[in-house]
Amino acid sequence: MNEREFLKQYDKTAFDQPIFSVDNVVFTVANGGLEVLLVQRAEHPFKGHWGLPGGFVDLQKDLTLDDTALRKIREKAGVEPDYIEQLETLGSSQRDPRDWSITTVFTALISKQRCVPTDENVSSANWFPVTTLSELQLAFDHLEIIERALKRLKNRATYSLVPCALLGETFTLAELQHVHELILGKKLEAKAFRRRVENSEQFEETGGMTSGRGRPAAYYRLRPGAMGFEFVRSV
Repeated sequence: MNEREFLKQYDKTAFDQPIFSVDNVVFTVANGGLEVLLVQRAEHPFKGHWGLPGGFVDLQKDLTLDDTALRKIREKAGVEPDYIEQLETLGSSQRDPRDWSITTVFTALISKQRCVPTDENVSSANWFPVTTLSELQLAFDHLEIIERALKRLKNRATYSLVPCALLGETFTLAELQHVHELILGKKLEAKAFRRRVENSEQFEETGGMTSGRGRPAAYYRLRPGAMGFEFVRSV
């Protein structure tokens, strides 16, 4: 029997198949803090509870898990993230009351300017401060997943430019520092942070300046491909 013949007669139902899904932890910065996107579940299990936007792989629509993740964010919340990366895959017989369950988790970032849904039919999604999540009794193990994603984001903020995705296309260095401080939960020394940013050579001035009270500040943007840059030393 050759491989073509083997695949033709292969019975994929011969083995147990666990539930397989994708869950997205989508962060933004709004109202002076870090917030996460949640969707209120319309069906059992955990009907009426808030949970992460996610769902099952569509074998007809999705070529990759990334496709599933982005599609579910669009369908559930009507938004398109500025940045997304795969975090981890979790699975156990206990995490879903329906059956043995596996989920691949993605972390996504979106600037507050893009948090407005493009689909008017999206009404069950909302943003919540990460500091209030323990009060919500989230579905499944989603609180634990968010905590793991937040830990990963904090780690990324110490050595990469990933937090820039929370700011939109242009920003001041003070705004960039503020986002890092929100993620890390600590104050950073302004001169050292500015020197770190400038020495990276991953930013360029737009030519624009802030207006209003106080000293005008220059607007910056990332150079193409800069999102993959990593510092030698952590913050």
